[in-house]
Amino acid sequence: MSQVGPLVEIHDASPATGPLGALFGFFAAEDPLRAAPAAARQAAVLAQLARVFGPGALNLLAYHELDWTQEPLTSAPGDAQAPHEVPLRGPTLLRQPHWAGALHWAGAETSLSEWGRLDGAVESGQWAAAQVLRQLAGAPV
Repeated sequence: MSQVGPLVEIHDASPATGPLGALFGFFAAEDPLRAAPAAARQAAVLAQLARVFGPGALNLLAYHELDWTQEPLTSAPGDAQAPHEVPLRGPTLLRQPHWAGALHWAGAETSLSEWGRLDGAVESGQWAAAQVLRQLAGAPV
């Protein structure tokens, strides 16, 4: 997460091996730069990356951008607008065992404390594992 530029999220997209690295990020839905020329967006993104990662971030081999809200196969009409609220947790259905207890869901969207985040996925995985262990021990889940 970042509060110092147009990208509200920046992620590592580097290959598992090799000397090159790659980053990707997301603009906020209502960022005014979304309507700016591509060169202005690139300049703002590079300035942010230099502030966050140092001047070496300006030594890039390539810069690519894609507005996912304009992709008809991956976007819905409302995706270009900022959400009015963020869900605090996913559906309770995913926190229940299924198929006679043979299937337990775990992931960021099933976390009760950190919904949608990596730390929530870890918490949810620990919770689901504890549920499986309780079930194997004969305790009700």
